[in-house]
Amino acid sequence: MNKVFLEDLPRRGAFINWKKSIGCKIKFIYNDVEGELEIIDYDTKNKYLHIKYLDKNDYKITTGNFQKCQLGKLLDFYSSKFKIKIGQTFKDIKRDLVITERKHITDRKGCNRKWYKYTCNKCGWTESWIVESDLLKGAGCSCCNTAPKIVVEGINDIPVTAPWMVKYFQGGYDEAKLYTKNSNKKIIPICPDCGKIKEKSICINTIYEKHSISCACRDGNSFPNKIAYNLLYQLGIDFTTEYCPDWISPKKYDFYFNIYNKKYIIEMDGEWHCKDNNMSGQTKEESKEIDDYKDNMADRHGIEVIRIDSKKSELEFIKDNILNSVLAELFDLSCIDWLKIHEYALSNLIKIASDYKKLNPNMSAHNIGDIMGLHEETIRRYWKQGMELGWCKYIPKDFKKVEIFKDSNSLGIFNSRAEIEKQSLKLFGIKLFGSAITKVCLNKQKEHKGYTFSYTKE
Repeated sequence: MNKVFLEDLPRRGAFINWKKSIGCKIKFIYNDVEGELEIIDYDTKNKYLHIKYLDKNDYKITTGNFQKCQLGKLLDFYSSKFKIKIGQTFKDIKRDLVITERKHITDRKGCNRKWYKYTCNKCGWTESWIVESDLLKGAGCSCCNTAPKIVVEGINDIPVTAPWMVKYFQGGYDEAKLYTKNSNKKIIPICPDCGKIKEKSICINTIYEKHSISCACRDGNSFPNKIAYNLLYQLGIDFTTEYCPDWISPKKYDFYFNIYNKKYIIEMDGEWHCKDNNMSGQTKEESKEIDDYKDNMADRHGIEVIRIDSKKSELEFIKDNILNSVLAELFDLSCIDWLKIHEYALSNLIKIASDYKKLNPNMSAHNIGDIMGLHEETIRRYWKQGMELGWCKYIPKDFKKVEIFKDSNSLGIFNSRAEIEKQSLKLFGIKLFGSAITKVCLNKQKEHKGYTFSYTKE
């Protein structure tokens, strides 16, 4: 807080007696500057103080501005003189800059501001300018900073910093290169697995954080949990997912394993463990209570809980927390292929299982489950979803076709909801969606865009 300390100045009632204040020395704080100045004269008619400070022997300021501590010009905060030399470096944890040019630029308000061009030794960017005040306050490169202000193709664009995101852009590489991964610009993405274009736009930074556009074809496994799954799979140990013993039911733990005659549970603590969940209505305090309860119950049953901070859905963030956890003491993690983990975490397991079925129609769920490291019932569930999406041919025991009705009149029987969705625009002149069709079939919704549906084995 900027302040001049006027408490000891002579007074006339409630007001300062400026005439008698001549010769008084007054301490002040302005931004990070602390000092002392002296009142050397007072212009009674114009109410101007004459101030002495360091090498400035007669600086004029109104009494009102003086009391408000408006000393920026006196302290050269607004001086036209450059404070930074060409060739000067600014190096710390966040930046590594070398000043290469400087110039005055008058802004829209008519203020003459000092700007500096720099070379960033981190990313090599040489074409940005930064204002003096921001540079002195610690501002960094506009290209490789945590929240870059500009997009530089080949340095901080999406194809370079998050190439896995390119597949979500309808315009592919040419569109993705126009943005950074943390951009708050909204786009209408396309699902790389089923090819469906989202109806609503999504912020680019949301796609980056979630590693998903929440398409109906997604496998339902979170990015952090896929990382942990593939890590345990690569370690070659027996483990259980969604561990739900009687004493914790209906709650579940993410992973359970037993090694060296000791039991362990892994919990991947995502973002909803540290902030309110607006979708479920669960507060962060309630999440903490549930976590504490699960930890206490596990402890009672002789199981150690390993919690991995996963509030940021980024491989490097989660990897660092894994390497600094008990897991690094139990296992040799130097053998882990983190690239494979990342590829697995970004994959759609339904699509992978469906592709195996499509290429190997006679292979059993058990065999494919062994290849993917998943239970055969999970594979069958994925095949069923893949069949509805048109990714593979699979007829489950409980397979049901879907009949569509308009005004109680049947319009035909289709092999799946996906088939209706795919042909609806051509056959009925309106786009119908599989998720809504299922809700109608399950009596969770009365109708969808004027149509009704029911399951049939015929």
